[in-house]
Amino acid sequence: MQTSYTQAVSGVLWNKHVNRLGYEHFLIEGGKSWSDNPLPICKLFAGNGYSYDSKSSLYGFGGLLTMTPYAYYTDQFVTVSFRHDFDWKLYKLEKPDGQVSSAPNICLGYNMLYGTLAHPEVQTKVAFGVPDNAYHETGLMLNNLVRIKYFELYYLTFNVGYYYHITPSFDFKNGRIVYGIGVEL
Repeated sequence: MQTSYTQAVSGVLWNKHVNRLGYEHFLIEGGKSWSDNPLPICKLFAGNGYSYDSKSSLYGFGGLLTMTPYAYYTDQFVTVSFRHDFDWKLYKLEKPDGQVSSAPNICLGYNMLYGTLAHPEVQTKVAFGVPDNAYHETGLMLNNLVRIKYFELYYLTFNVGYYYHITPSFDFKNGRIVYGIGVEL
């Protein structure tokens, strides 16, 4: 059975440096599907989850770090991602040759997904959720924990942190240790 449909997706990214405080990053994304008939699950929007096991996750700005991929589906959604990178460093250590250093700065983050699905009863073969009461998570990162100078051109960085899926009752099982790799000029 073929179903004709139309989907629209849009996003806005805003970055701002606040003097002596740090960098603010906001990302707002949204999408909507239009169809006369219910869509199959392969045509719905899947939650942008980055967590592949119960303990850790890879970091990527704009993704939900405590959500597993394909755990939530919607036919219309909005996501909000916020990150604040503080300007000041916790400490600075450097090898004498300057090739490897550690100068971590604190980063705070918040991500939210809200979406609805018009006909969830049609999807009977796969178990999934609909974030109609919103999916919230917040976290703390240490960026630049390890910095490696690469050919005098840029730095490869290693970042680590912890993100927690906010639920009515606190449980450490809802959190993930987060790892990230970055490039700095």
